[in-house]
Amino acid sequence: MRMTASLWVNMPISSPTLSHCSRMALRISSLWTKESLTNTLAYIKKDPKGGSFTLMQPFLIERIFNATEIDLHMTTSCPTTVVGPLLSKDTNGPERKHTWKYCTLTGMLGHLQQTSRPETSIATHQCTQFNNNPKLCHEQVVKHICKYLLGTMDK
Repeated sequence: MRMTASLWVNMPISSPTLSHCSRMALRISSLWTKESLTNTLAYIKKDPKGGSFTLMQPFLIERIFNATEIDLHMTTSCPTTVVGPLLSKDTNGPERKHTWKYCTLTGMLGHLQQTSRPETSIATHQCTQFNNNPKLCHEQVVKHICKYLLGTMDK
């Protein structure tokens, strides 16, 4: 039985000779440790019924929770990421309460929605529009997205 393995890197490996390409692939694969391989496999979940695979980002979600300082034991999850009416600048609205970096968090949420959680796209893009001067209402939407992620960690 013949098996084929693929190695993904940020760019394709190309070379004029096959042996050079093989040496490059071996060199890259030697950088992987058992721990890094285990962490990578934590990103892939197989559906036992359908046999399909789902890409997950458990470590990024955990990092988002840590950054927002949300107490997971005191927080209830939300069933949807839908954000009521569209957000506005809210120039006269109250200032943010928390000191976490809003722009960093919306960046992490943006990466998460692009790689594995497309259902958060609308809410995430609503938040990123206000990275310059976020107000309390924008901060609350970020927390709402986090509550949704809490309720859907296993998906």
